[in-house]
Amino acid sequence: DVPLRPMKATKGKVVEVFDDIGEDEVLADYKYDGFRIQVHKNGDDVRLFTRRLEDVTDSLPDIVEIVNESVDAENVILDGEVVGYQSKEYEEPLDYQKTQKRIRRKYDIDEMVDEIPVKPKLFDVLYLDEDGGLLIDESLEDRIDSLNSVCKSDIVAEQRNCSTVKEVQELMSDAEKD
Repeated sequence: DVPLRPMKATKGKVVEVFDDIGEDEVLADYKYDGFRIQVHKNGDDVRLFTRRLEDVTDSLPDIVEIVNESVDAENVILDGEVVGYQSKEYEEPLDYQKTQKRIRRKYDIDEMVDEIPVKPKLFDVLYLDEDGGLLIDESLEDRIDSLNSVCKSDIVAEQRNCSTVKEVQELMSDAEKD
């Protein structure tokens, strides 16, 4: 497994984004307070990589289990975040500082799985063998359709089509409440 260098977001004002892209509608992702993860699934073998392309699979056995249970694809590369929660009900998210205790962990992993439950929130599919391979040159709409076709909805990041600045700001407000 060779991870792909992730696309990085840039900060900007919502009004500027609409002006810069010149579109009437944008797809806005819910912003989670987690850490970036790239998931490589090949059969039952799952490898997890950070934004710096470090293999952190061993420190996140619960993410491996969730991916094997919730992703219906033989060979796929997914992009998303790992979000920490107060409990295994996955209702109240933790802040980044607490969640980051899970990444790159080498010791006491089983205890940390219980102390800080985590769950992936996936927002893109980069490769899917069923669709002919590498998808990074495909339209975002097609990649999102592929993502939704292979992943259970509870691990897919919330996304909304927004046609106004106000709609994007409402999504941001909703994310801050969670």
